[in-house]
Amino acid sequence: SLLFFVAALFTSLAAKAEQITIYVNAPYEKTHLWAWHNGGNEFNQWPGRPFTEDDATTINGTKFYSYTFDEGINPVNILFYGGNDKEKTADIKGITESKAYKVRSDNNYDVVSLQMATPVISCKENVVTITCADEYATIYYTTDNTEPSASSNSYTEGFKITETCTVKAIAVRSGFPTSEVASQSCEYADLVVATPEISQNGNFVTITTATEGATIYYSLDGKNPTEYNRFDYTAPFEQKANCTIKAIAVKENFQDSEVASLDFTVSTGITIYVKKEAPFTVNYIYAWVKTSEGNKNITAAWPGDNFQGEVVDGGITFLVYTFSTDYTNINLVFTQGDKQPQTVDVEGVKYSSTFEISSDKDGSKYKVNSIKTTGIESIAEDAEVAPEYFNLQGVKIANPENGLYIKRIGNKAEKVYIR
Repeated sequence: SLLFFVAALFTSLAAKAEQITIYVNAPYEKTHLWAWHNGGNEFNQWPGRPFTEDDATTINGTKFYSYTFDEGINPVNILFYGGNDKEKTADIKGITESKAYKVRSDNNYDVVSLQMATPVISCKENVVTITCADEYATIYYTTDNTEPSASSNSYTEGFKITETCTVKAIAVRSGFPTSEVASQSCEYADLVVATPEISQNGNFVTITTATEGATIYYSLDGKNPTEYNRFDYTAPFEQKANCTIKAIAVKENFQDSEVASLDFTVSTGITIYVKKEAPFTVNYIYAWVKTSEGNKNITAAWPGDNFQGEVVDGGITFLVYTFSTDYTNINLVFTQGDKQPQTVDVEGVKYSSTFEISSDKDGSKYKVNSIKTTGIESIAEDAEVAPEYFNLQGVKIANPENGLYIKRIGNKAEKVYIR
């Protein structure tokens, strides 16, 4: 009959209609979905279905709650409700396909694309990385300038290129439209780590390289660094013996740098140690000597010089500064900076000395105390104690020959090179 034909046709068309999923991101504390369609209300009573964390997902990095209608229900009408009439959108009618809505604070909304975000391709140091804003998307790519598909290479981590090429990529997620194709020309280059620069500041050595992320190795025996004589450089270090320092920098996917070299000569001037823990941040040392013509600065003009490095003694960190000339009767001040907290003048320093800054004040300036430490001054205090030498494996050596050793005098130990 005609009625049966129409009913069958309607059923067939409904079966072919897209199953609809609604996604929402709303500013409401508790978001509800109210929906109706040709079959009546989707839910038994107002205000409908409350979304829970079980309904949560992310699309291109944004959190949404979702609800999927049964097959054959198409079109649908909806509204979003937050718990009172001030948190309710207008009716959204005649929806025939899956949609995502971002509700604004004024209850109006924007329709958000469900298409996967276009991947981002980066080429750096002959390594290609590809990212997508959607954490659930799978990225497929090609390197031969062809269009990628779900049968192309699946991206899992950065990969190396060995020649200049064009990388193309798409992002795919089940139930969502595939992204646009991303394309990036990646140029291959011969990569060499920049030669390190070795500098001496007082008795501290600093080694740098212009190549970001490179590892620096150095030696103290005048030979090129190898796995047998090298040290890992991590921070400026104090060197207390004359030597030739050599350094090399390496990095994965790069050629090793050239070897840098510095003839290091120990500065024999007075060394000042000051306890880093203080009532204020100690950034500078300002020093002068008295001459027949008046005071002579032996650091930069006020507030002075930065400290050259740090050492740890007995678990306590000390800031260190060594004067480049053999001055005596040095006068000095420790300060945070220009017009910042400072100490009283410390006058007539004749020898390498260790200080701590007291919390007590003389007027507006902090007092300074001279202190003894277990290690920093132990060489001077134990000068008549015979030194002991150990190899780098910790074995004591009675008669050390040319090479690198650990020298211990009393409580003080240091690396030395014996020629």
